Amino acid sequence: MQTTVGFSVRRSTLGYRELKFTDLDMTRAVVKAWREEHPDGTAGELIVAVGGQFHRDWAPVLRGTLFAFDRHQARTVTGIIAEPAQAAR
Repeated sequence: MQTTVGFSVRRSTLGYRELKFTDLDMTRAVVKAWREEHPDGTAGELIVAVGGQFHRDWAPVLRGTLFAFDRHQARTVTGIIAEPAQAAR
């Protein structure tokens, strides 16, 4: 059985209970590396380039991670770094 980043290729869908935080860490690292190599790349290009490393249902997570990475980079460049949200009391 072939596996990719902790996911079994035989399974037809990705269940929430199968998700591990290490999978999210791996996703962040892969997206960051891809973005650094492709500063003008689109989410679709990301999926084509690195999607094969992940479960086929992982595309929305890759897109969301790319969005979050780009948003953080934009805030860093413009100097709009928000303080961590404080809990409402």
